Amino acid sequence: MPPRRLTGRYRADGGARIVDFILYDDLDPHALDTGIVRFDGRHFGELWDICKRRGLSVIADVHVHPGGSGQSDSDRAHPMISRAGHIALILPDFARPPVRTASIGIYRYLGNKTWHVVPAAARRRFLHIGVWPMSAFTTADTLHRLVKQALDSGEAVSIAEAEALLAGYRLALRLDDAQARDSHHQAVLLTAVALARRVFLGGVTVAAAGGLPLLTPLPFGRTLGEAVVALGATLASLPDGVPLVDVGGGALARQGNFHIRALFAGWRGGIVPAHVDASPAPGPVMALAPMLAAALAVNEAFLFLSAPTGAAGRRSVGLSLWDPSPTCDWLGTQADEPGLTLLPSRLWGYRPWTSRPGLSLGAWSSPHADPAKLKLVVLQDVDVITPSAESTSVLSNATLIGSKIVGYGSSPSRRDPATQSAPDGREISRFPDKELSHMPESPTAPSCRNTRVVAFRHVAFRRD
Repeated sequence: MPPRRLTGRYRADGGARIVDFILYDDLDPHALDTGIVRFDGRHFGELWDICKRRGLSVIADVHVHPGGSGQSDSDRAHPMISRAGHIALILPDFARPPVRTASIGIYRYLGNKTWHVVPAAARRRFLHIGVWPMSAFTTADTLHRLVKQALDSGEAVSIAEAEALLAGYRLALRLDDAQARDSHHQAVLLTAVALARRVFLGGVTVAAAGGLPLLTPLPFGRTLGEAVVALGATLASLPDGVPLVDVGGGALARQGNFHIRALFAGWRGGIVPAHVDASPAPGPVMALAPMLAAALAVNEAFLFLSAPTGAAGRRSVGLSLWDPSPTCDWLGTQADEPGLTLLPSRLWGYRPWTSRPGLSLGAWSSPHADPAKLKLVVLQDVDVITPSAESTSVLSNATLIGSKIVGYGSSPSRRDPATQSAPDGREISRFPDKELSHMPESPTAPSCRNTRVVAFRHVAFRRD
């Protein structure tokens, strides 16, 4: 099988459909003269012209190996398309038939010479060869939720019009070098990327020192830049005319019509206009506070674009997770905020909700006195992941379509980055019933007087 580039169209759910291919030697007659692929970059212009005429994009490249389908050093060092998200496919044994999907090496480029390797067990879900079984899903299952919102509100009269509208939604995030060396500020940035790329379908741009080490214990690479790209954003200089969110720092000269800062301290998080000289009173950072700031920032930017009222980006908005009452001043001193040092050793959750705190749990650097004793039970329902889940679930992506969420006890999202070991966890596939809270695996909150239990989905903290 001659090596080739595969072209097609990206789908709204984050996946892609391959509809055509172009052989390397159709573009460069000497690409295969040496027995391996050596493509002269001067011929890329012809490739882009072909794609433009056909209304397609380059989705992947494919070549063969004499033995297995692992990447060579040359494959890793020289991606055919140096763009995050590009897919490299390697067929084993010179593509002698039958070539089974499970045997194909599948590698997603993350940028900075790093790759995500699609595990063998996930290859059949990631790469479907044949007629795409979209008949298994209803329109509601495949429709991006913001497209539906645009249709329901009357902002758009057709799916195509709604998709074109959302393709114009873009966001820029900036993290300066000083803040980028702090794990909590990194958590703000990465949370904002994970949320924003599902909302701002025109793209999310991040201006940050990508080469700095990733300090937040999440499985998205070794550097901050690798994590940003893995979560779906682009590392680049700030574009003009795009809503801008600065992570932390002091007051800044306002840039553009929308420019805010995402701030946090203690159990509090929020946003202020970039030029306003305001910051929350210092306090020991509770790990969910940076994520709260990120979520409020993404929400404010979306409101600015989707429902322009003049207020979005020109107000201070925040919340205390310790005292969420409307009378609490999130910028003020909160003397009764405790420092959070430990999490429960036994956690449980019902599957539709566990994807929300699943990412949050990884933000704690040392949440357990003895991480080896951590037990996490996930009670899974009967739902499968549909294409529309990409627009609402932070931990879902196109590779999981058609499958069920697995227990986070064995998920990479909770793996220790040093040992790659996971806490002891398991999944129980069953319907919730009246006995749900009485299962031996289910931890219970202590019952005592003068105790307030503050619950974030299924993670509980006791306030005495």
